[in-house]
Amino acid sequence: MRWMLEQHGCLSNMDAWVILMIVLLLVDDDEMSRNLIGSGLARMGYVVLMAANGREGVELASGESPHAILMDLRMPEMDGFEATKRLKSHGQTSRIPIVAITALNRDGDVRRAYQAGCDSYEIKPVNMARLNLKIRNLGLRARPEEWADVLE
Repeated sequence: MRWMLEQHGCLSNMDAWVILMIVLLLVDDDEMSRNLIGSGLARMGYVVLMAANGREGVELASGESPHAILMDLRMPEMDGFEATKRLKSHGQTSRIPIVAITALNRDGDVRRAYQAGCDSYEIKPVNMARLNLKIRNLGLRARPEEWADVLE
């Protein structure tokens, strides 16, 4: 966790607010979307990890245990539906909330996302205020054990 905070510049001014930071994993194959959504979330105070496809997302989630995952559904290599199923079926990642972020907006797509295990759904183009509200409604809390090495 310490290297992640250093990478995002959060350790330069160690204040109490750092303890409250929530780590999100953004999985999207579109670099522009990743950068726009990621920078918007960072400005809101989240630490944002990024992956370019479902396979990378599953690996990063397994290694970093983010508080929540924002998952595009249509991606090469492994789509978001399959990545979500894998994450929800693995003990270590099964309880991580997943918000689908996608241009797919037909009823069948939404239903399929929830069936795969998504906890919420946001249609692109993303309304950042609405996305922030959805993230907040997930009830995420920083885990105190994650901060032991940071606070030493």
